[in-house]
Order: sequence, then C-alpha cells, then structure tokens
Amino acid sequence: MSKKSSKTNPTSPRRFHIDKRAAELAVKPGKDDDRPIDTRGAADFLGVSTQFLEIARHRGDGPEFVRHAPKCIRYMPSALRRWCEERSFHHTAQYTLRGMLDEELDRAIRRLQERLREIERDIASLETERKRRSNPDIDDDKSETRSPC
Repeated sequence: MSKKSSKTNPTSPRRFHIDKRAAELAVKPGKDDDRPIDTRGAADFLGVSTQFLEIARHRGDGPEFVRHAPKCIRYMPSALRRWCEERSFHHTAQYTLRGMLDEELDRAIRRLQERLREIERDIASLETERKRRSNPDIDDDKSETRSPC
C-alpha cells in the first residue's frame, strides 16, 4: 500500500509529530504558566509549525487559546500541557479513532450520571419541601394562634 493511499484513508487516525512528545511535554513544569505566549512561541513549545496551530485552531481540535483582538491570539502554557495530556496514550489501541471515541463516551456517561444524581437530590429536596408545606398540622397551628379581628 502506498503512503498516498494511507493518508487518504478516512478511518485511519491522524498522526502528528506532537504525539511522540506529548507525555514529555505534559509533565514538564513551567516557570511562566501564567504568561500567555503567541502562536510562534506555542509552536516552538510544542515542536510543530505555526500553520499546524492555525489549522487546528480553525478546526477546533487544537489547544485552548485566548483571543485578545482579531489578530492577537495567545496560548497559555498550562493549556498547551493540558492539550498534550489529552493526546498521550499508553498503548496503540487507545490511539485509534474508536478508542478515542470510547474514552469520550465514557467521560460523557460519567458527566451524565453525576448530573442525574444532582437532579435526584433536587427532586428529593423538592418533595420534602412539598410534604412540609402540605402538612396540615403546621398550617392549623399558625391559624389558631392568630387572634380574630
């Protein structure tokens, strides 16, 4: 199979140079984590081209960025490290598109389960409040203590 045909295969995952260094960059401590860097600095940090970051930013699959003005894009080093952590894998099965989708699905399920628990707690508190308000003993006591006018 030629290289050209493997690049056009829509089911094969995209591979970038950053994937090889993702785990290394993710754990590297930074002294200027609070200082934003421009696209060129972010590209140097990640070891990719500025064009790669611009295309990834347009597609929505690049690292988080801050837009100060229409032509003033900055990246936080902590966001670049976080993006690298998301792209680091322990074995090749995780790297496949299906593996990434399965992991994303697992995260979505955990978020939904947490939201369901929150909703169940809200319902329980609302039912408790409704029972408290509909209790005739509490309402009768208040009405009896008032003097008739």
